[in-house]
Amino acid sequence: MENFVFDIPKLNLETDLKQVSYILNKYSEFNSREKYPKMWKITDTLINEKSNKRRTYKSKLSTSLRSWLIGLFLIVTQLTDDKFNILFFLVGLACYILGIFTLFVVNKNLLGFLSIAQTAIITIAIVYDINKFKILIPFAVLSAMVVLCIAFSKYMDIKLDRSAKILIEKLSNTPENSKIIFNSDFITLYMSDDNKTTVNYDNLKYIIYSENLIGVVYSEYILIAKKYDGLNMNAFNDFINKKIK
Repeated sequence: MENFVFDIPKLNLETDLKQVSYILNKYSEFNSREKYPKMWKITDTLINEKSNKRRTYKSKLSTSLRSWLIGLFLIVTQLTDDKFNILFFLVGLACYILGIFTLFVVNKNLLGFLSIAQTAIITIAIVYDINKFKILIPFAVLSAMVVLCIAFSKYMDIKLDRSAKILIEKLSNTPENSKIIFNSDFITLYMSDDNKTTVNYDNLKYIIYSENLIGVVYSEYILIAKKYDGLNMNAFNDFINKKIK
């Protein structure tokens, strides 16, 4: 019988907070993907997720920033030019939206700074000459909405950190030598010889990996286990993929 045994550790708030927050964030994302598959399909297409995994951070940032700047330049020049070209405007709009999506993924803080600066500059221009620049008002509103979205995202990050702290505090009461055991028939949550719980694979929702930890989501519960040296991740993934329907 094939078994995979993971320790359920006593988590440390200082060293494990980021990883637990990451696991909770991915859990929220997976739930969202189930509820809104069409939205996520569009999002993944825009940010080109699979190819982005093979690119460096600098390459992603450079491409995203160029797209945003080109889009901004084309939109502003076309809206303020007497010789309006619809083709250039649409290309600029597409580049700008793509830049927003990719920058949001690659560097949210930079996008926030650029959007605040953009909103401020356009607002000053409108105040200076409203007749000439009033056409940019919708554009200023759009950039302000981007700032609000980033602020909301930051708030959700803080909320996730709080949830991660609560989860870490709850798991701090886990008995010594607690384990989670995956075998061919079911999952066993082993706390002690007198405290064992079995979970059917039908109730297993997700397995989420961080650098050193594994989030096991079943029914309405989540447990954090620790990766062990010598773990064959490919074998474990193949095993789990056969169990999760």
